[in-house]
Amino acid sequence: MSQILQPPIDKQTELMKKYGPKDTSWAANYESDANDDVEPLLQKYFIKSRTFGTEDNPMITEFFKQLENKWNDHTAFLEIDSKRFEIIEVSKTDDIVTIQGLQWCCRQIMTAGLATWRYFGVGSSTIEARSYQQKLYGEAGTRIDMTTGGSMTRSNQAMRFVATFPASFPTLSVKESAIFTNSAGYTAGVMLNRQVFASSPIGHTVNASAFTVATDINFASVTTWG
Repeated sequence: MSQILQPPIDKQTELMKKYGPKDTSWAANYESDANDDVEPLLQKYFIKSRTFGTEDNPMITEFFKQLENKWNDHTAFLEIDSKRFEIIEVSKTDDIVTIQGLQWCCRQIMTAGLATWRYFGVGSSTIEARSYQQKLYGEAGTRIDMTTGGSMTRSNQAMRFVATFPASFPTLSVKESAIFTNSAGYTAGVMLNRQVFASSPIGHTVNASAFTVATDINFASVTTWG
């Protein structure tokens, strides 16, 4: 029997995966049960969600619940203005917060006025996520400003981010995503994390329908022995 060997992992990435925050992400496609355009329904959903604030938001909790339902092969719906739309395809991955991203989180606690985690980007690269990375390797289109096109909330010890990518976004197989403090480029700003959906990416075709990418970064402590 042949042995499958995994490529060696660098020490920093190994430590972040073992002791760092747990980073879980989903990418999803949708379809309306009344043949309505999904994009305005998604926009309305997250606009309404903001009325519930940024702490333990019930609409965002429901959104992540439905993503997980679909991942577990259950029918998953969201509803707004008495109209339902279904999650028809979802990808999920557990990946990694970066060293620079974790450092910036610590600085945000101590220093007022620092740039926030505001922009969500996606790309097509399957390069393995590592803790020191600060870019997407096949980034496409423009990053989404979550203050207008998504959601940024906290639930218990987790930060939750959602970005709605419009139907007009370029055709793409969504294989990577990340959250940034800056709207473009790699020489300024900080990248919080990197997720790779290499095994089961969702596909997006320009002008077909909107899609979402969402991330839950949980800072709950984990005791590791040995």
